[in-house]
Amino acid sequence: MKRTLIFTFLMILAVSSAFTQDTTKFRSVTNNAFKPGEKLEFEINYGFVTAGSAVMYLEPNTTEINGRKCYVISINVSSSSSFEFIYKFRTTYKCYIDAEGIFPWLVEQEKIEGKSNKNSKTEFDHVNLKAIITENEPNKPQTQTEKPIEKYALDDISVFFYARTFDFTNKQAGDIVHFPYFVKDQTKQLGIKFLGRETTEVPAGEFKCILVQPMLKESALASKVDEIIVWLTDDEYKMPVKIQMSIIIGSVKVELTNFQGLPGPLKTKID
Repeated sequence: MKRTLIFTFLMILAVSSAFTQDTTKFRSVTNNAFKPGEKLEFEINYGFVTAGSAVMYLEPNTTEINGRKCYVISINVSSSSSFEFIYKFRTTYKCYIDAEGIFPWLVEQEKIEGKSNKNSKTEFDHVNLKAIITENEPNKPQTQTEKPIEKYALDDISVFFYARTFDFTNKQAGDIVHFPYFVKDQTKQLGIKFLGRETTEVPAGEFKCILVQPMLKESALASKVDEIIVWLTDDEYKMPVKIQMSIIIGSVKVELTNFQGLPGPLKTKID
């Protein structure tokens, strides 16, 4: 009798647990644009000077956050030794994005600019619609804040990867696509304007591209950059080839130098 009661009690716990598990449904995004193992390398030019380099790496192994399979995206941006007498910078990002829905669960950042050093972590809770932001700076107490977000709100990195999954085939010059974008502690609608198509040449080769322009008034770069244009390969991968930014005292170009790990052959590269 005692064993029967214990067994019944355990069954009740199991059934109760099954009914109280999170059953939130998340979107599913068709992604033929990128896969684990993709590695893109860029050089950063300020005028005629090579100011630094950047590497974007989609790590080969996925991880799990909140029971969801996630891609791990690492981005390292650093100044060249010859440029550091003008300005030293180094930024490391690690972004964990939902492999099925292409939205962020966690973003970690370490930023060094001049003598400033700052670490931050943003946890995206797409169930309770909030972002938990933890910040650390030398000689200052750690801070943690919570901010409301819209479901599927994107950060600086995931908005780029989500945009790569979008189909621009039938877009006309001037068409704008909007995405929920978490910036400066609030969610806004980031507009991406389709500008057209052209062929462009960078150190990695010559490519047929589409041109898109983030609408900077909603962007994290709005206080530093007057205009930004992005060249993406005109195919299903939409691999970034070039980024051009107009700033107060000149312009910055980020150009592709090497690439590997795409899902398939790149037909938009001109041999």
